[in-house]
Amino acid sequence: MRACPPPHSNDELTAVLFRLPRLARRQPATEAAAAGRAEGAGQAHRRLRPEATRTAWSARTSFLAFVVATFLAACGAPPPGRDVIEDAGAPPAAAGAFDPGDEDGDYDGGGDPGSDAGTDAPDEDAGAPADAGAAPPEVTVVEQPLRVLHWNIAGGKENDCRTELIARAVRRLAVAQRADFVGLNEVCPAQHDAIREALRVAWGLGPGAVFSAYQGDNVPRVVGNAIYSRRGLSDVLRQKLGRDQYGDRFLLCGRVPAQPHLRFCSAHLSVGDAVASAQVSTVLSRLETWWTQGGDTVFLSGDLNLAANHPGLDAVYSDTVDTPHNRNNTGRYHELDDDDAGNCPGYGERSTPGVAGGPCATGGKIDFIFVRRDRVVGADYAGDTLDIPDDCTGACSDHRPVTGYARVRIRQD
Repeated sequence: MRACPPPHSNDELTAVLFRLPRLARRQPATEAAAAGRAEGAGQAHRRLRPEATRTAWSARTSFLAFVVATFLAACGAPPPGRDVIEDAGAPPAAAGAFDPGDEDGDYDGGGDPGSDAGTDAPDEDAGAPADAGAAPPEVTVVEQPLRVLHWNIAGGKENDCRTELIARAVRRLAVAQRADFVGLNEVCPAQHDAIREALRVAWGLGPGAVFSAYQGDNVPRVVGNAIYSRRGLSDVLRQKLGRDQYGDRFLLCGRVPAQPHLRFCSAHLSVGDAVASAQVSTVLSRLETWWTQGGDTVFLSGDLNLAANHPGLDAVYSDTVDTPHNRNNTGRYHELDDDDAGNCPGYGERSTPGVAGGPCATGGKIDFIFVRRDRVVGADYAGDTLDIPDDCTGACSDHRPVTGYARVRIRQD
């Protein structure tokens, strides 16, 4: 069988189809030359032909056009607009720029315009191993800088489920850090609602915008995970990871409607190294499934209840992270504070309030923001932890807020 010719551009394909009248008519050279002139002249010439001849010519032309188009499609001719595009300057979407009526839909499970993105996405196969391999070929890719805020707010323990002051603190941090995504742990349901309304105002989102999701732990005094996206949220996943003395543990994720290959997740894992390590494996399997099936860019935030150098996180941390403070890593994810030369390199800055513990004796780190290193542009990422706000009738939490930035690649096809 003959090899396919090189892929044709749209102009070349048009030229081929325009020349088909010459092939179909099989007229003398003088008449063929006339048919190859400007389109208007060609049409005038065809009007002089008898009707029967013109009908036969039209049938032959249509047949040959079908054959050529089918042949080119089978040989991989690229459709218009499907080339790889690298947009190094694409800024984050303006506040409120997403369209609540986007065709991806599936925002709201309850019909209340003020409620969260309550509809669970279809349960995809989470069984792919952590080393499942490469993502599918990318067609269109943009590069965007994104900022994430994670905080275990200790909503019940430190705030007794009160709403006003903790909502004010979260809003202030989100604005100061210019956060695109906010992930919170230990959130009471009323706190989720109050923080949603505070961020709606801060981000300039309308009353119909759906940009948050919540999952409680299913115990009498409910606390749980909450996620918020300045770019909107859809296709929410609530994946149960286990149950312990404090209730159910979940991975909570959502997708940006206008960028379906961009996701944000939050998790709060169980206390106890063995259990938390097993839950990490489940979370990692889910993230790697999204990577291998769709090449998705996923930010994972959360209180994972494991120290940054714990073996349970070795399969997550990128194998390029190899310092005296965090060794034996085999994974593919950067924690956004893993390259901080001034704060225990490889381990990162403490997220617990005390300064005791940790490999650098500067405090422990159990709160994280991860993103797959394949998605990071160069080494353009950084992380930090912040002082605990103290204006919630005392300290607002027993965890320090964690913030991070990364310039990432996002599939747009």
